[in-house]
This record gives sequence, structure tokens and C-alpha cells, in this order.
Amino acid sequence: MWIKEEDKDYQKSLRTTDYDIALEKAKKLTKELMANGLSEQLVFSISVEKLIEQYIVYRENAIDSATGITHKRWLTLASQLKYLALTCGADTNFSDLKRDQLYEYSALRNKIKKCAILMMN
Repeated sequence: MWIKEEDKDYQKSLRTTDYDIALEKAKKLTKELMANGLSEQLVFSISVEKLIEQYIVYRENAIDSATGITHKRWLTLASQLKYLALTCGADTNFSDLKRDQLYEYSALRNKIKKCAILMMN
């Protein structure tokens, strides 16, 4: 099935060779996918890189005294999230990340920064 909003082809095995059962399962799956489209819910997960970009734009709009986010804090967030893409892989789908994969993010980020500093010297 072609998902027009995401410009991708959706394929899924229905795990049956019986035509009637496959047809019923396909109808049910089609209804679910169409409901996702109407509710603007994504069928495919976005990449870590796109998620970071969207979050940085979202936080940029929140720069003001009421939220307490300053321009410098926003720059710091953008800088720190750059390392998230390096540790997880920029093209990794967000849904593919495991729950415990980011527990050591701070240590990994500092390790990457130290390596970058050593390479520059």
C-alpha cells in the first residue's frame, strides 16, 4: 500500500496462504492505516536526525523570558543533541532505539568530545 503523506510503500506479510483470510486481514489493516492518516499519525518512524531538527525548531520558538529558555541555552541544546545523532546514528529510525540504549548518553557524548579534541591537536 502506498502511503502518500510519507512517500513510502507499506508492505506487510499477512502470514497466510488462504485468500479469504488474507483479504479480511488486508481490509482490517487498510482501515487501520487510513485511520492513522486521518489522525495525522505517522505510519513510519522518523529518523533521529529529523527528530532532532524538529525539536530544535520547536525549542527555538520557545525562546523568551516566560519559558526561561535563552538563546544561549537553545544553542547548548542544539550542540548537545548533535552528539545524540553521532551516538545513535543519524539515519536510525527513532522506533528502532532500545530503551536502555540512551542511559549512558552523557558518558558517550563526553567520550566523543574528548576524541574530537585529541584529533584536533
